[in-house]
Amino acid sequence: AGKVLRADGTNWSASTATYPDVATGTGKILRADGTNWTPTTATYPDTAGTSGNLLQSDGTNWASVTVAIAIQTNSTWTPAIAFGGGTTGITYTTQTGTYYKIGNVVFIYAKIVLSSKGSSTGNLTITGLPFTSTAVVDLFMWTAGISTSFPVGTAAYAETSASSTVMTTVAYGSSTATANFTNTNMTNTSTIGLSGFYFA
Repeated sequence: AGKVLRADGTNWSASTATYPDVATGTGKILRADGTNWTPTTATYPDTAGTSGNLLQSDGTNWASVTVAIAIQTNSTWTPAIAFGGGTTGITYTTQTGTYYKIGNVVFIYAKIVLSSKGSSTGNLTITGLPFTSTAVVDLFMWTAGISTSFPVGTAAYAETSASSTVMTTVAYGSSTATANFTNTNMTNTSTIGLSGFYFA
């Protein structure tokens, strides 16, 4: 009487499993030791702890722990350009940008159409990223009318710098040496299209 079936790894055999005769100890739970059930004290946090925490078992007790969840957001941003850090006289027909952020990864799209490239000189940068970057990550971009001096077959990309909201632009290809885009490669009606991702 009172026996239960217990597996020995191959067969089932009748075994005696003991249980407490009385419910001793307020707040105790039954816990198996591999054969029998014994009253065990399981502690719980006295308070709910930090907002958003969950209860997690360590095998005996329950503790309030923080669980990281990737937050997703999406919205718009306003891309712009500069030459050598200057923006004198630059005007636009179109400045559109969207982003989607999952955790620390930011996916972006942007389109810029100039109505005047202004008078500033120097390397072309794209400014106004929606979040500050944390590492150097290449961003591939398509271009239309951006280059007036690089030969046919030249491709372009932009890259972020550490802790920055600015991207530098670079031209490369089989028929041209890798070099930064500058004001001389742009016209007053140049179009820049950009898509890619970076870490923020």
